[in-house]
Amino acid sequence: MSVNPLVAATAELQAAVTSYVPEDMWEVRQEIRQLPEIAENVALAFRTYVQRLNDNYPIDSRVTEAMFHVFQGFGQVAEAARDVAPLFENLHAEEIRRKDAPRPNEAAWNV
Repeated sequence: MSVNPLVAATAELQAAVTSYVPEDMWEVRQEIRQLPEIAENVALAFRTYVQRLNDNYPIDSRVTEAMFHVFQGFGQVAEAARDVAPLFENLHAEEIRRKDAPRPNEAAWNV
């Protein structure tokens, strides 16, 4: 029995994040900015997979059309992910401002 390479790769994603812990909130900030890329990369891989099936196998066009709708869903996920970083920036604006433009001896606050 063959294993779909997309299934195998996305299972590895779960394993990778299970033990991963960002160092601090600045790393979290950078990673949140990259959230849309997750959905975009999955969408591109899925599109390539569907295109290869369509080009190389006698698969009914209704099946590939349904798969295309799945691809569009990944695009909607990417759009939703784009909203997360601005929300993060807005809700944490004070902390970000203090990091980007610290007051003299800001570290004395020890927070």
